[in-house]
Amino acid sequence: MAEHKNQHYVSQFYLKNFFSDRKTIGTLILSSNKFIENATIKNQCSKDNFYQDKNYEIALSELEADTSVIFDKIMNKEDLSSKEKFIARAFMLLQETRTKHSADIVHRGFNLMTTYLESRGISDEFKPTFEKLKVHSSDAIEIMKSMFQTSMNNCADLTLKVIINKTKLPFITCDDPLITYNKHLERLEYHNYGLSCNGLIILLPISPTHTLVLYDANTYKLGTRKQFYVPVSNIKDIEEICLLTILHASQTIYVKNGSIDYYQLTKLTNIAAKYIQSENMELESFSSDDGKGELLRSYSEHFHIGARLDFLKELDKAKGIKSLNKRSFSVTQIMRPHCIKLLDQKEYRDQGLSFQGEQTFSTRIYSSREK
Repeated sequence: MAEHKNQHYVSQFYLKNFFSDRKTIGTLILSSNKFIENATIKNQCSKDNFYQDKNYEIALSELEADTSVIFDKIMNKEDLSSKEKFIARAFMLLQETRTKHSADIVHRGFNLMTTYLESRGISDEFKPTFEKLKVHSSDAIEIMKSMFQTSMNNCADLTLKVIINKTKLPFITCDDPLITYNKHLERLEYHNYGLSCNGLIILLPISPTHTLVLYDANTYKLGTRKQFYVPVSNIKDIEEICLLTILHASQTIYVKNGSIDYYQLTKLTNIAAKYIQSENMELESFSSDDGKGELLRSYSEHFHIGARLDFLKELDKAKGIKSLNKRSFSVTQIMRPHCIKLLDQKEYRDQGLSFQGEQTFSTRIYSSREK
């Protein structure tokens, strides 16, 4: 009965490179701004029966065991095989789906969407998909599984690299450690981006000196084409990643003791406080200009911090885009070609969910904001 009762939504092995020793980690509790220099690691980022499924936790443990070996190789700057890169990518995207905060966000988005669809009336063609949505919205495990598979599919075209911190300021992490950002769309003042958007950047700090990066190589350049490990010497870049980490945190920041002092950490949290905003979910529906489709999107806005992340160079073709029409949506203007192709696959067409890349959606027919 006790086996796997205490289940971690952020892996203990993931945090190991931030441990001060084998039992403790530096912990900042955001609600009280209390710093615990040697917090015990046993119960960090865990909850009794969080997954409500012992087998699911066991499956996660197997992935974590494989990833732990890969992280050790990364610490030593060893070459990774294609399979090892795939596993590292899977572990990164799993973090987007397995935390309490992520499950809550998706659950609320599903609730908004199903309420709207029920108010419109459900066509026979769409009923199987709708029933699946309703099941997912009430089952945390189903939400996580669905999110993970969707994330893996959507992000299969992104390039994986590792940035190595050459500054005196360390990377930090938190209880919701995966960072999604999009400096391309931020520049264009489009803040409601998702995993399928052009210009996506995904960051996962795995030690005070190493961060995994998934990025859209059709929008950015990172190092040379063959360079997997990319050194970063600009402390402003590291500060921005730390700031994004704090903004993504739910309750707790983690640091390796001795790597950063309390003054530096407090300075970063004070800057982050200026960007804290409501996480209320919003649902919008747009009709296509050709009258053949409808676009639904639920979201909470990303933080508008204008991070430059200069180690990622925006390509000339991306910089050539000077503005977006935020009142309408051209699918090709927002979504990566890979993700458009996914939505035109047979499984989506059979559910009445596909659309063509050239479609635009100019007329907002519904908007609802979570109370």
